[in-house]
Amino acid sequence: MFQNHFNRNAIYDAIHRQLGLNNIAAYHRDLSCNNCYPSEIPLTPTFQHFLDWISFNYPVIEYTRYTQQYFEEVAYSITNADIDNAIHNLLISIRYTDIEPIDYTLLRQDLINAYNLTNGFQQDPNEVLYQVSETTTSPEPEALSDTTSENSEEEIPHLHIPLPPIYNTPNNPAPVIPPVINMAQPNQQDFQQLRVAIAALTQALPNTNNALVGNTQAINNPPRREGKVAELPYFYSGNQDPVAWLEDFTRSCNANSIANGQKLEVVPAYLKGATSTWWNTNQALPNGNPNKIIAWTGNNNNTDFIQNFPTAFRTQTLVEIWTTELEQRRQQPGEDVNTYAAALQELYRRVETNAFAYPDAIKARKFVNGLLPDLYVTVKPHNDQTWNGAVDRAKAYELTHKDQHAVNAYLNKFAPSGTSNQSDDLLKAINELTKQVQNLSTGNRGNRGYNNSGDFRNTSQSTAYTPNRQN
Repeated sequence: MFQNHFNRNAIYDAIHRQLGLNNIAAYHRDLSCNNCYPSEIPLTPTFQHFLDWISFNYPVIEYTRYTQQYFEEVAYSITNADIDNAIHNLLISIRYTDIEPIDYTLLRQDLINAYNLTNGFQQDPNEVLYQVSETTTSPEPEALSDTTSENSEEEIPHLHIPLPPIYNTPNNPAPVIPPVINMAQPNQQDFQQLRVAIAALTQALPNTNNALVGNTQAINNPPRREGKVAELPYFYSGNQDPVAWLEDFTRSCNANSIANGQKLEVVPAYLKGATSTWWNTNQALPNGNPNKIIAWTGNNNNTDFIQNFPTAFRTQTLVEIWTTELEQRRQQPGEDVNTYAAALQELYRRVETNAFAYPDAIKARKFVNGLLPDLYVTVKPHNDQTWNGAVDRAKAYELTHKDQHAVNAYLNKFAPSGTSNQSDDLLKAINELTKQVQNLSTGNRGNRGYNNSGDFRNTSQSTAYTPNRQN
């Protein structure tokens, strides 16, 4: 594994020389290159302890800001898979000399042992490991083999003697400490000198107080280790919905008690493929660039992740899909007005940008036109010109319709079965009887001018001779 790492380092350095540039992150990626990814964050005491340990035990040349980031990810990882991934990224973000082969499995196990023994490197690893070596069983002095034998070097216990960290770039200054060449048993004076050197280096770094305060808060408020409440989703770019992913990721972080200040440290581990390249390119922008992300939220511009990220991955294909859904969206049977309005608002939020937004009147008209027929005929005549006005009116009519349906349903419970048919038959009978009464009334009016003893058959004759009487 490390041979591939060394080969990548060599290729990266060759590209540096070929292009003649200090920063070639736009052409190639090697997260262990200090020229492309210099350390800009003040060192925390725990990270300083880690550097002291790995620099003493392995041939370290330089580290980058990603080394610091992945070191923090180890502490905030929860599942075994996340921890393994963070450890791998941490070790590959460091450059080593290739004068001797490095066993990755051994290095990983050494790191885990040192991490656990020092409680996450909160203690001086060299001092703790030395104390552990002192408490282990070792052979009596007279039982040691002759130092002139061929195997004597291998049989001598390896003592963890604290040495100053080894750095090789201007971005990683090393404290000026005389090299320790005395291989005798270390004493308390050695440890005291190391503590003084670390304290001097810490005081020389900018923003030390802020770093110490942040470290203290991290110690007093350790991440939850009882297990994830919600799995954090990954983003792979393509036509994956950036708005939906960001909402899911935020909800999962909140469920796992990951505050806004920590989300920006966690999110790079969940950006894959082209998204990861976008993030690395963004973070390589110079400080002060208006598009460089420096916060999760709060700045209300492109330096906020929640504003920059959706804009970067809002593809034309996604916009066309959302626009088509918006044009075809109608209220469905059984769907209440609130749900229908929320669905439209969600689509508007995806389609609209800072440069383009639908007028409120068009939104209101689109909303009304998509209502179910019984609501449409009651809301449409009001011709509301605002979204809120149209939605509020539709809610009011929806409530009225529900109340009317409830009253009808309540009354129908008390109606006997077959009442409707009986009512129809009764109505027909009443109409027939009314016609007969009207006919009888018409006949009586025709005989009012004659004797009551006359026959009904004379009625037509009397009527027939009337014109002769008039003439």
